[in-house]
Amino acid sequence: MKAALGEATETALKLKRKGGKNISGPLPKRQKMKTPLKKLVAEIKGKGEKTTPRKDATQEPTQEPLPPPKNTTPAK
Repeated sequence: MKAALGEATETALKLKRKGGKNISGPLPKRQKMKTPLKKLVAEIKGKGEKTTPRKDATQEPTQEPLPPPKNTTPAK
């Protein structure tokens, strides 16, 4: 990512040195995120908000009993 950014700035500088107009125009301003990144990362990792613990994390995983194996040989 940094390499791509470096190349872009280099080309922009070259254009300015030549006296040409900067093709890309004014850089778009960074928009504020509606939800902060830390919260998003926490949700993705499964932690959620610290105030409310997840129900899945508190319950122990229950293992369902396996169904009996089907007989392949016909009963006599």
